[in-house]
Amino acid sequence: MRLITRFLIVFPILALLLVGLLEVRQKLGNRKADRLFDQSQVKPLGDIGSTGSLRILPLIEFHSASPELMAEVGVSYLVETDDTRILYDVGHNPDGRDPSPLEHNLEKLGIDLASIDMVFISHNHLDHVGGFHWQRNFYQIWFTGIYLKLFL
Repeated sequence: MRLITRFLIVFPILALLLVGLLEVRQKLGNRKADRLFDQSQVKPLGDIGSTGSLRILPLIEFHSASPELMAEVGVSYLVETDDTRILYDVGHNPDGRDPSPLEHNLEKLGIDLASIDMVFISHNHLDHVGGFHWQRNFYQIWFTGIYLKLFL
């Protein structure tokens, strides 16, 4: 009985101590990020051109607008301007489907992969880069007639 009593006293104290240490670590990290941001200098882009039209088409999201399209936790969008098509992120494909939900939806929407000019990966999270397998490794992928080297 004494052991249980000690545990019931010591455990909450250790848990509070751990939470306190994590809070201190978070605040120190926030301060460091603020300092680095304040020291950074953003250079203007200059003239990047203009476009007469912009269309953003969701290719992969958590919910689908049509029963023909697949949905998942990942995201992918087709960004189209007057003369450029950008694939923004590539979804997650957690089940390792072949074809992937992205490939399936591209086909159902009548979008030819070869018509995409570039791929933009917003950040290295599973639901944006094609899943854990792609996130942890370097890969070369075949894309519109060339090999793309991805360091993710």
